[in-house]
Amino acid sequence: MQDYPISHKRDNWNPPPWVFCPAFKLCLYPIQAAKILGMSANSLKKYTDALGLTVYRNRRNKARLYDREEIEEIRKAMDEGRLKKLLAENGYGERQGKRTRRRAV
Repeated sequence: MQDYPISHKRDNWNPPPWVFCPAFKLCLYPIQAAKILGMSANSLKKYTDALGLTVYRNRRNKARLYDREEIEEIRKAMDEGRLKKLLAENGYGERQGKRTRRRAV
């Protein structure tokens, strides 16, 4: 079983009050953001640092919210084929996280 990080590089635990206002529709919950990107919510949480997303955290219930503009930028990067470049900019190369297989002697 893999341990996922509790906090990310760009966690914001003191966001401005407009972040939590649903009428503005400026932030998305992980399920909504993952649906836009075409992945599962768990994958989105796992690759938050690799994608360079800002996570707004609610101190009361520790809920995560993602900025809608950042999610749309990631979606455009995926459509244009710039996702690998974006991951490399955030320090995640092609070999990052891959396991190498050893041969039996």
